[in-house]
Amino acid sequence: MKTRLIVLSAVMSFVATASAGTAFETLINTSSGSQTLPVAKVAVISMVASPSSLLDSVLMAMHDQPGTAEKLVKWLRARKGVVELREIGREISAYSWLGGVASDRNIPAVYISPLAMEPFSYRYLAVLIAREAGELMLSNFPESAEKRYMVASRMSETFFELGGSRIMISDIDGHSDAKVEESIRLWVENDPSGGVYVLSQRGFKTLKDLEDSLSAEYERLIMLEQAIDQMLAVPNDSNRPSLQAEMDKTMADASAVLVKLEAVKAAGAQFEQFAKEETDWMWDHQSSLR
Repeated sequence: MKTRLIVLSAVMSFVATASAGTAFETLINTSSGSQTLPVAKVAVISMVASPSSLLDSVLMAMHDQPGTAEKLVKWLRARKGVVELREIGREISAYSWLGGVASDRNIPAVYISPLAMEPFSYRYLAVLIAREAGELMLSNFPESAEKRYMVASRMSETFFELGGSRIMISDIDGHSDAKVEESIRLWVENDPSGGVYVLSQRGFKTLKDLEDSLSAEYERLIMLEQAIDQMLAVPNDSNRPSLQAEMDKTMADASAVLVKLEAVKAAGAQFEQFAKEETDWMWDHQSSLR
């Protein structure tokens, strides 16, 4: 379904997308009052501009595109998020929360490896930022096939918003990244339900799988509570202290499982809303899907 729409939009808006693609092939200097510079000067700029200013220019380019890329940047900025260059081992990008304890996790951080900067590409860096920002935004979403698809969607929509095309997926401005390619292809070739199915075949549990498992565990714990309660009803039982301790633990476990179960159900509703919003995005960005 999605592939057909992409092909159809390519025919309908060839002229418009060609001019739009050209507009993305410029480097925007982030200093106040500066001029837009042509691609021919990118190589020169990359040698003299600081890495942080280059990443800032990528964020500016993302913010200037109405849609997913803009929302991601707004989300990061609203939380004083950090996007910076950092050596991160073999990874090309990573994310973290600034703060030593869970209650202090309020500042999102996106790290880009220096390896991702050569050659310099707005599209490639924007996709990496979108991936890590997507992970941060969904930090409370249960790990699942749905979550993996949503992250892939944020990456892919950002890619197309910044002038990407299906032809570029395997080589984004000189960057061949198998993980990025896999995520974008998943999105290009599937709608949300189809993407979730594909991911489930790759070993990711769906929200339905998680809900069924948690429901079964909750039911087991409730039955155990009832059994212990009957044993506690026996008067003068010498095992009462241990039974009470087991009851307290079982009740606590049941409460924790119920919280997780409710979170999974809420995530399901969130994914349904996401699927509707993605459909709206498709119609709003037909000229970008080529």
